[in-house]
Amino acid sequence: MNAHIVLPNLSYKINGALFKAHRKFGRFEKEKVYQNYLVGEINKLGLNCDREVRIETEVYGKKVISFIDLVVERFIALESLLGFIPRSLLRE
Repeated sequence: MNAHIVLPNLSYKINGALFKAHRKFGRFEKEKVYQNYLVGEINKLGLNCDREVRIETEVYGKKVISFIDLVVERFIALESLLGFIPRSLLRE
């Protein structure tokens, strides 16, 4: 395994679940469909997965509240950016 990958065993399992979701649903399914499926697959692996995790940070002295789509084992955040990427750029 690559020494630069953070938590390589956990990352490998999560990537497997992500690829499985992509093979099942393709590129343009609704985000909630992917989330529901991923939570199920991640739980099948015996891993904890939290949804819509609230985080508070400070940017230029102002409090900013954000939500992360999924957090696995309290270490790895999974965030969908599909809403910000034009579909034309998603083609392989």
